[in-house]
Amino acid sequence: MPEHTRNNLSYVHTRDVTVDNVENSPEGIILLSRSPTATQPISEAELYARPGYIVGREDSVNGVQFADLVLPRRSSASTTQPVAIKPVESAKHAVREHKVANYLNRKGEQLAFRPLGFTRWGNNFSTITEFDQGVVSYDNVLLQETHRPTESEIAESLTVAAQTLIILNDRGLAHGDFQVKNTASDINGRTRIIDLTTMRKLRDTEDVSDDISLYMESLTRFGTKESPVNQQQFDDYFLHKYEESIPDIFPEQRKSEVGMAITAIRDSLDFLIGPSSN
Repeated sequence: MPEHTRNNLSYVHTRDVTVDNVENSPEGIILLSRSPTATQPISEAELYARPGYIVGREDSVNGVQFADLVLPRRSSASTTQPVAIKPVESAKHAVREHKVANYLNRKGEQLAFRPLGFTRWGNNFSTITEFDQGVVSYDNVLLQETHRPTESEIAESLTVAAQTLIILNDRGLAHGDFQVKNTASDINGRTRIIDLTTMRKLRDTEDVSDDISLYMESLTRFGTKESPVNQQQFDDYFLHKYEESIPDIFPEQRKSEVGMAITAIRDSLDFLIGPSSN
């Protein structure tokens, strides 16, 4: 991102966020608004790159850029909003992230980064979310090349990962890309859910198994590194925590099915995680 850019600024009403409306919005920055868009004339906004905001997420930004968004005000000084700008594959993915974030945050819980809008440059789209200082993703804890995680760091990382999956499954969602880099917590220790693009309705027990298996694969960087977590730690801090939640998440007819899936994963830890020197 250039150090400073000026961009066209337009608005879309929160109830009008559809793929067609985002695709057909003016190029530039498209902010969400609760006011009628007719009263929100197209103007300009400025972006000032803030690479320092990356602290705590160095290994997991995946093209995300950080900036201060400066908005003009007709009757007062301009306002500045720290933001994260994340490229997505299409307007469809951008709208999906917006809707999933609103669904997760609908009860006032700040589980996902708060959506602020989108960018469109031709057929290239990004989501704009509020930058949340102090959020750390756990690949920066577990997968650091120069630091072997402590027992307490492993316990925290795996517990937050289990809690993330519990939250999603309890809301009827599967993650779809449940990797270490997509688990996080904020400065107050609250679980934060990252990367909403691949989320979908939870269909069956296989979705649960797939998410957990992908998480375990990501611990070894998909077979290229030794896992920082041993089998006992994964069982104690992840599987047991998830198991405890099964009665609260699933209907009676599915409890035993999910329980058996967790047992099958436990019986396969030697293969899924592999030997560890922990």
